[in-house]
Amino acid sequence: MSARYPQDCPEGFISHYFVVAGDTMSIIAQYFGTTKEELIAANPHIADPEALYPGDVLCVPGFRKPTDCPENFQGRYEVKINDTMYNIAKMFNISEEELIAANPHIPNTEFIFPFDVLCVPIAQVNVNESNNGGVVSLKMDQNLELTLEENASTGYSWEYKSTPDTNVLKEMGTWAESPDFTIPGAPGRRHWIYQGINPGQTTIDLWYIQAWLAKPVPAGTYKLTVQVK
Repeated sequence: MSARYPQDCPEGFISHYFVVAGDTMSIIAQYFGTTKEELIAANPHIADPEALYPGDVLCVPGFRKPTDCPENFQGRYEVKINDTMYNIAKMFNISEEELIAANPHIPNTEFIFPFDVLCVPIAQVNVNESNNGGVVSLKMDQNLELTLEENASTGYSWEYKSTPDTNVLKEMGTWAESPDFTIPGAPGRRHWIYQGINPGQTTIDLWYIQAWLAKPVPAGTYKLTVQVK
C-alpha cells in the first residue's frame, strides 16, 4: 500500500510525523503529549486509524492552550525551543510538581513543544530566622512558608504569642522536621504554610518556650510582618 500524505494540516499543528513499523495512534499520541482522539481528528486522510503503515505521514496537533488557569496563577508562558517543565519551573521559582498540576491540558509533560501555553502558579515565598523582625509582601492566594529551628529534646517549641489576623493570613498547616540523629543534640525544624487571603497587614508573632510552664520564659522570639496586596 502506498504511503498516505495529508493535503494540509490543521492550523496550529506541530509538525509532520512519518510512521515507522510498530507505530499506533496511541503510541504516537503519547510520544507527542497529545491524545489519541486529537491525533485521529487531525488526520482524516487515515480512513482506518487502527491501520497505520510505514511511510504514512500524520499531522501532529499542537499549540495547546489552557481553557482557564487556577486562581493562584501569575500568568501564562509560551513554550520556547528546548524548554522543559523543570527548566520553566526553575525560571519562575516554583516546583516542577506545582507547574505540572496547574496544566492538566498537557497530558504527557515529558513532551512540550514551542507555542504550547502553560499556566504559571504564583511562586511561594520562603522565610526563616534571617527574616526575624522584617516585612514580607504576598499576593492574594500566594503561599508563604516559614521555617525555624526547633529542638524538641530541650522541651522548647515555637508557639504563637499572638495569632495572625485570619481575615488576612490563613495557616494552611504546620509540621516538624526530624533532626539529624547522627549528630547529638542537632535541632530539627518547624515549618508553617500560610496563604494570603485578603488585602491587609498582620503579624506572625512567635516565642520559643516550654509550653507546659505556668509562666514560661522564652528562649527566643520571632516576629514577621506580612502585607497582603
